[in-house]
Formats: sequence, C-alpha cells, structure tokens
Amino acid sequence: MKRYIQLFLLFVVVFALGACIPVPVSVGTSTATVYEEPYDYGYDDQYGYEDDYVDVPIVYGEPSYYTPPIVVTFPYDYFTYEAVGPYVDIVFWRNGQRYRHEPWYDHGRRMSSNDIRTSRPYHRMRGKEFYECREKLERNHHISHPDSYYKLEQYKQKRKLREQKDKLKQRDERYKQEQEKREQQQKLREREEHFKQEQREREQKDQLRQREERYKQDQERREQQDKLREREERFKQEQREREQKDRLREQRERDKAGQERGEQRDKLREREDRFKQEQREREQKDRLREQKERYKEEQGRSEQKEKEREKERKMKEKDRKKKDKEREDEMKKDSISPILKKNLPGPTM
Repeated sequence: MKRYIQLFLLFVVVFALGACIPVPVSVGTSTATVYEEPYDYGYDDQYGYEDDYVDVPIVYGEPSYYTPPIVVTFPYDYFTYEAVGPYVDIVFWRNGQRYRHEPWYDHGRRMSSNDIRTSRPYHRMRGKEFYECREKLERNHHISHPDSYYKLEQYKQKRKLREQKDKLKQRDERYKQEQEKREQQQKLREREEHFKQEQREREQKDQLRQREERYKQDQERREQQDKLREREERFKQEQREREQKDRLREQRERDKAGQERGEQRDKLREREDRFKQEQREREQKDRLREQKERYKEEQGRSEQKEKEREKERKMKEKDRKKKDKEREDEMKKDSISPILKKNLPGPTM
C-alpha cells in the first residue's frame, strides 16, 4: 500500500512539472487592421499613443472638454477661449449657457492673443483624454476634425515601429521557450532518475526515523509525566506561599489603614486649631483696621471742618474789606460835592 502511495505521488509531481512547462503558441503573421475613417471613438489605444501626449490647437469659441489651464472649484460642462481686447479669457458653459467668465493667468502673467499665436498655440494632453474630448465634441456639437488637424501621423508611425519590435520580440520569446522546453524535458528525465534513487534512500531513512521517533516519543512521554508531577508539587507549594503572603499583606494593610486614620484625625484636629487661631488673628486685624479707618475718618472730618472755618474767616475778611472800601468811596464823594456846588453858575434871569 505504501508503494502505491509513493507511485501516485510521483505521478502527481511529474504531471505538475509538465503543466508548468510553457507551450509555444502559433502567432498569425497578418498585419493589424488600420482604420480608414478619420478617427474612431474606441478607447483601446487604436493609434498606440494612449500614454503619449497630443497637441490640440487652441481655437477661439470652440468647446473644450479637457482640463482647463486654470484652477476652478465649480462644476461646468465645457469651456471656450475668448479674445477680450488684447487678452484671452476662459468662458465656462453650463446647460448650454454662459456660466462663468475667468481671466487666464499663467505664472502670474495674463495671457494675450500674441502669446497664443507665438508661444502657446497648442494644449498638450494624454491620448486617452484626447479620445474622450474628441468624442464629446463630435457628439454634442457635431464638430469633427481629421487626423492631420491634430498631427496624428507621427503617432501612427510610432505604432508601426512598435508593432515591428513586438514581432521580433515574440520570435525571440518563442525560440527561448522552445529551448527552455527541451532543457526542462532533459532536466525532468534526470530528475525522475534522481527522484527514484532518493525515494529508495528516503524509504530506508523513514524506517530508521520511525524507530527513533517511537523511542523518542516514549522517552518524552515519561519526561512529561515527571514534569507534570513536579509542576503540580511546585504549584501547591507556591499556592501555600501565596496564601501566607496574602494573609500577611491583609494584616499590614489593616494596620496601615488604622494608622492612616489616626494620622488623618490628628491632622484634622491640628487643622481645626490652626483655622481657629487664624480666625482669631483675622478678627483682631479687622478690629485694628476698623479702628484705624475710624481714626482716619475723624481726622479727615476735623481737617475738613478746619478748612471750612478758614474759608469762612477769609470770606468774612474779604466782605469786611469790601465794605470798608465802599464806605471810603462814599466819603470821598460827599467831600467833593460841596466844592462842585460852589463852582457851578447860578440860574440866569
């Protein structure tokens, strides 16, 4: 029975190795189909430049579906280039109507019509994006341009050169595959012979290994039983020690808790005494402060009264001087009036 199993395993290994051998496949020599229409809307890289760049001419008023040359944060359907005086602006359209009108700045400088004619007459984009924009332009606006308008002939030439290189590469690969197949077949034969020899050796080694394994298993079983007994005894001893330690720790924790409660009571008592002492000191300070404030208020009132008395005295002195001056003026007038009466002419007859 064991020999049948080994033969079956050998057959499976040989079959798996044979399935891994690459088989050469015949490749047709007919040339690829070239479309005669101006262009096609498929996105299967028909011209072989999907990863290349295409230069699309910039035309005023023609709808453009590619990414605009400025940053926008609003939705739109397409945009057009529009000349505004000497400058070029970008008009965004939505639902068939003009939606937004933005000036075109490039590196902080506004683009002009002269820049479009001289330095930037084209907009560069990838082949896949070009296909999509071209299809939308034809479908939505019925605007189509031939391949020569976009200068696609150079990309067709690149595609032909790429096809020729691919054919040469396929021939080399087929030759390498055939050579590898012959080498693999030779290696398979050598491997089968080597496998048979190794199988016989493995059978002998397996028998010896089985005996050794049985002996080792018996020995390990005995060792495991001994270790289990030792582990159980050690576990019981550790459990007893842990119980003793737990009892001691609980006793220490109870003692510590009682001591902490006593310390807390002492601290609370000290804190209450200190609080009462501070309260008495604050009350004394408050009484002293009130006395000082009352003394200052009384002193301020006495000073205010003194100032008022001084002011009244000055006012009385001023009134007295004024009255004395008025009395002197009246006396002077009375002394002058008789003299003036004598000098005045008498009444005429």
